[in-house]
Formats: sequence, structure tokens, C-alpha cells
Amino acid sequence: MAKKLLACALALALLFSACAERIFEPTDAVDGKKRALEVFLECGFSAEYGDSTGCLQRWEAPIVICVYGEPTDEDWEQLEGFLMELSFRVPTLPSIRLTDDENEANVEMFFLTDEELPSVMPEFIPGNRGFVYCYSEGSVFYTARIAIETGSTSQAERNHIIREELVNGLGLLNDHLLYSDSVIYQNYNNNMPTEMDWLMLNMVYSPLLWPGVARAQAEEILLAEILR
Repeated sequence: MAKKLLACALALALLFSACAERIFEPTDAVDGKKRALEVFLECGFSAEYGDSTGCLQRWEAPIVICVYGEPTDEDWEQLEGFLMELSFRVPTLPSIRLTDDENEANVEMFFLTDEELPSVMPEFIPGNRGFVYCYSEGSVFYTARIAIETGSTSQAERNHIIREELVNGLGLLNDHLLYSDSVIYQNYNNNMPTEMDWLMLNMVYSPLLWPGVARAQAEEILLAEILR
């Protein structure tokens, strides 16, 4: 009887988990923006690691990335392609580009193994396949470090991780459990950014908001704009 009860409990848990997961399927444009706002308020005003200010943090200056380690040719292609997509899909984002000059970079991106990363990135927590740590002053990011773990990840996984960590590092610092197809969904997946992710990034860099705006005020401003 105990085994049967355990099996039933496990089956119910799996069923609940499957039912709890949902993907981003808005009924119309307004519904989509309202759903994206809900997730933005969770991810843009808290942090997965480090201190959380409860205020919006974002970049104001151009973002210049220098790459270190051993990225593959496809890693380079994915990174360059995503930076182009960011510039196109988030027009109010400060300019974002790669550089070979470490002196002009304000973002360091490391493609290294779990064993190598702590020596060059003290903030890195071993066991993570991707990691980002941003430093801010007055709620404005001025530098960041991004880790892409190469020892245990496949190319398909790194294609996702590159995007996930950049999305986090642009201001959506926390992951969520609301829509399982999101690139920053907390339970690990190989998703690419969805329309919701792009909506959220545009909220981070909305001209109606500013670095340091509190969550409640940002919600009021953006909801009024959505319903206008």
C-alpha cells in the first residue's frame, strides 16, 4: 500500500508540475503587454545573486564587450548575431558592440571551464553553466562580468546561455517561473528569447522610466501606457 501511495503522490506531483507550466500565449497585444509587465516587475526589480535595491537598474552608457577564453566559431556567430538583434529589437538600448581592446570594454565575457572561471571572475559560483554579475552606481550599470561555462555545456546549450546571460545583464537580473518558454525561465532550458522577453527588455529601456525608479511607480507608469 505504501508503494502505491508513493507512486500516486509522484504521479500527482508530475501532473501538477506539467499543468503549472505555461507558455506565453496572449489573447491580443494588450494582454501580451500586461503579461510581460507582470514578469518584468518580478525580474527587473530583484536580483538572483547579490544585493537587490528594489529599483530599476540599467545601462545608460554604450555597452562594450571584450571576450576572453576559448569561444567556438559558433559561439562568436551566436554572440554577434544576438547583439545585432538586440540593437534592432530594443531601439532605446544604448549601443552595444564587441571590442578587442580590453581597455575600452565595460563588460568582460569569459568562455572558460568551471575550474578556470573563479580565478578570473571571483563572483562566479561554481556549478553554474552561465553567470552574470553587474556593478552599478546610482542604479546605473557601469561594468559587468559574464561567464559562459565551456567544460560541460553543449553548443546548443551555449547558444541559449549567451542570450540568457546577456538578457539578465541588461537589467532583467532575476529569473522567473511564470512562462516556461522564456529565455530567462528559472528551470534550465534551451529557449531563445520570446516576444515576452523582447517586450520586457523594451520596458527596461522605456523612455518613460529611469534608473532608480521604484517597482510600484514603474508599474503605474507602464500600465497607464499599455491601457492608453
